Amino acid sequence: PNPTDEDITISILLSETSNIYVELYDQAGRKVYKNMNNDLEYGIHNFHLPLSLYEKGIYLMKISDVNKTEVKRIIIR
Repeated sequence: PNPTDEDITISILLSETSNIYVELYDQAGRKVYKNMNNDLEYGIHNFHLPLSLYEKGIYLMKISDVNKTEVKRIIIR
């Protein structure tokens, strides 16, 4: 759910082996979280994002591999 005040789990479906980067940025553009996962194989992978550790506000979550980057807005209440 978004907004949230709890930790979340992100599920990603990979079509090939890839390195995945999950990053969280605060409103000032500072990177407050980074998780790198190397050589993940084809299939679904779940990533835990500890949002309960962060202050209330709007954050940007960036998920990327070598071919694609997605950015989503997350509101912590």
